[in-house]
Amino acid sequence: MTVSPSEMTASLFFRILLLETALSTGLSQTSLSVEQPPVLTGYQGESVSLNCTCMDQKSILRLLSQWDFFREHKNVTTWKEDTATETLKEAVRKEKSSVVHHGMNVSSLVIRDLQISDAGTYVCSMKRALPPPTLQGKGNGTVLRVLARPTISLSSFSAAGSPRVTCAVSDFYPASIDFTLISTCGRFQGLNNTTMHNPDGTYNTTREALLNTTGCSNGSEVTCSIQHETGDRSTTIGIPSMKKTDRGFKKQNPIALGVTGAVLISLTVIALFIFQNKSRCSCLEKIRQSCLLASQRSNSSELESMSHYQEDQEDRAGIVYTVVDFQRPGNPNAAISVDLHTEYSVLCHM
Repeated sequence: MTVSPSEMTASLFFRILLLETALSTGLSQTSLSVEQPPVLTGYQGESVSLNCTCMDQKSILRLLSQWDFFREHKNVTTWKEDTATETLKEAVRKEKSSVVHHGMNVSSLVIRDLQISDAGTYVCSMKRALPPPTLQGKGNGTVLRVLARPTISLSSFSAAGSPRVTCAVSDFYPASIDFTLISTCGRFQGLNNTTMHNPDGTYNTTREALLNTTGCSNGSEVTCSIQHETGDRSTTIGIPSMKKTDRGFKKQNPIALGVTGAVLISLTVIALFIFQNKSRCSCLEKIRQSCLLASQRSNSSELESMSHYQEDQEDRAGIVYTVVDFQRPGNPNAAISVDLHTEYSVLCHM
């Protein structure tokens, strides 16, 4: 391909012009002017974008940016990005933090799912790679403040005849917070506050108090209000009226007490009577069995004695024979109170 003299002249003229522009820029400027907002506030769980801007945008063809995160004057993390190789893939967008360029003069550090630990100072640095000469600039840094909005809850339960009201505020940052408990009727007694520092840097606090509702026939309404840097919040619950019988010991009806006492005494007497009858019946049964056994033994002994007696008399001729007539009137298994009678009839044999 043949290049005409006129085209060669135009190309040479353009290169000379570009060189003169670069030289004049380099002679008149030794660094880039980079600006950052001094303070930025974000909220826990949300996303935030920190921006820095190069003020020399007309003379930049390639820009490199770097972000440094400082916490308590210590460099914690560094991010770098080049406009020549920058890619906004979906994987990058889902990362915790990433750098994004907007044109050739704005760099943004995007932080997702903010936490209290992300608070600190972020310093942006920029470098102009094209056109030459290479120029650099650094911003003054942006202080990122991370706040956490509190969650408030209000509850009550009866304790010692008076409702105990509990206002709980959780997961807030910073720790400074003001409480207010207000009731439409009654007065609070024994206020108690507790505060706890959570592992994620947030705070929990609880305020408890007894509400004296004496004279509050229509009950009361309790409102818990908080004043926090993230905003003011309040919640309200209703407290029902306390009946007289609910305050301390109940006043008993004397008639009801008398009836209850009589019933208890009657049940006690019946129980004792049943117990004694069972004991007596058991004792009588044992006596009856003992008497029956004694009677059986007596019968056996008498019969044995009679047999020996008869044998002895038979050996004696012409001696009087005696026949024993043993009779027990009534039931042989009668109780011990029945008298036992024995009758003897003598027969004389000559």
